[in-house]
Amino acid sequence: MNIDTMNKQQKVETLGALAEEVVSIYYHNSRMGARLSADKFDSEKDIALGDGSKIEVKVQTRMRCAQAFGINKSRSQIEKCERVDELLFLEYYTEQNEKTDCVTIFKCKDQKAHFSLSDKVRNVERKRFYDIETNMIELATIRLPFHAHLMRKLSTAK
Repeated sequence: MNIDTMNKQQKVETLGALAEEVVSIYYHNSRMGARLSADKFDSEKDIALGDGSKIEVKVQTRMRCAQAFGINKSRSQIEKCERVDELLFLEYYTEQNEKTDCVTIFKCKDQKAHFSLSDKVRNVERKRFYDIETNMIELATIRLPFHAHLMRKLSTAK
């Protein structure tokens, strides 16, 4: 895999697959069993747990000005995120953070509790945001230097 020759879509897909792998490892180690969806365009879930629960995984850095995670407001993304049993956000950290070797998994408490922002400079009006402080439970912070480094390299966020 040569990141330097990947286009934006390839980077996004690879970053998503990497995040799903990390969450799958977390659930496997928690003895809950996890199966990654074989279809990267699965409209129902990214991961299925042994008990049948469906999980959607989003990967990103937090939006600092709002202390929130966001998803695109596309109809398919909103429906998918509201239908799953668990909406998870996997946060990787920027170079300035003391946790640069780590990733943190957050679970959204209420997929329907969201807000919007209007900031055309950052192009955020097309996103739905979930407040980290009031609507997230931190499931785990895991030291994964290779994964964290790769996530930063694949990031298309500016």
